Amino acid sequence: MESTLKSTKAIIISGTGGAIHQYSEDEVRGYVNLINSYLKVLFKKYSMFANTFQKDDDLCKKKLPINPDNHEIFEKLGDGFIFA
Repeated sequence: MESTLKSTKAIIISGTGGAIHQYSEDEVRGYVNLINSYLKVLFKKYSMFANTFQKDDDLCKKKLPINPDNHEIFEKLGDGFIFA
């Protein structure tokens, strides 16, 4: 039986209190793709608001879309504000 698992880079972050957090690049990429696709569907569903949200709103311009191929998500959502 052939394995379909890929080797992925793990990122480990040590906190000031000694806590350790680990995540993979694939995990970040998958989460960002989920956020971007969910928001795309949401904007299509509520298309009357899409132009306002995406083109006129400075906050949206700064935060969306999120690039899944780097760690941009941590910068863009670092202030704690996420779209829900």
